[in-house]
Amino acid sequence: NVTVVDTLEYGHKQAIPEKAIFIQGNTNNRILMQKVLTTQKIEAVIHFAAYIRVEESVREPEKYLINNYLAPVNLVLS
Repeated sequence: NVTVVDTLEYGHKQAIPEKAIFIQGNTNNRILMQKVLTTQKIEAVIHFAAYIRVEESVREPEKYLINNYLAPVNLVLS
């Protein structure tokens, strides 16, 4: 079974497999991630939530720091 956590900020719900459990949210939300990790039988985590827009990252470096560095750290600590 697959559980997907996604904000859908840049993604599309149609890209999520039909059989997957979908939870709309942010991996930087520690309370949400603790709930997901304890209620779902999670055996492995793959983080594909990094922002990749170079021009935007230059304009908004804090946004990229939070999402691409702090959110994965938060996920690991959950």
